[in-house]
Amino acid sequence: MAAKIFGPRKRRTRQHVIADQSVNHVERYIIDAGHTAQRVEKHYGYDLLPFTYDEEGYSEPDFLSLQLKAAESLPTRGLAYNCDVDIRDYNLWMQERMPVILILFDAPKDGLFGLLSRRISRKNRAAGQGRARKRCACVCPGTRW
Repeated sequence: MAAKIFGPRKRRTRQHVIADQSVNHVERYIIDAGHTAQRVEKHYGYDLLPFTYDEEGYSEPDFLSLQLKAAESLPTRGLAYNCDVDIRDYNLWMQERMPVILILFDAPKDGLFGLLSRRISRKNRAAGQGRARKRCACVCPGTRW
């Protein structure tokens, strides 16, 4: 048994656990499909970079970027899920040549829901310009992957 340590320390929270679960969940989908995924350790709007291969196992050009959001419960609007995204991430995604996929992970349901960055509301694009806005709203279809 470890000795009791006094004083402030860093603590692994439930949010840390479900964030790791979301990355692991998505990695399994990618690997099971015959592809590879690279975790982005020091990310600025990206969590995973999947690399794809053709039927003969040759690397394919270009790659997508994935951003994951994990939660104990996802707010819903009808049959869709809502989440907020940092406006700086959104602005970066809109400049990417390839789409960024935002993936929501519902921890209790062990479910994934995705949305291409190009389909995020155009209102966010206009709202992010000029004003000091920090977040933008995203709505993901309720179709589970």
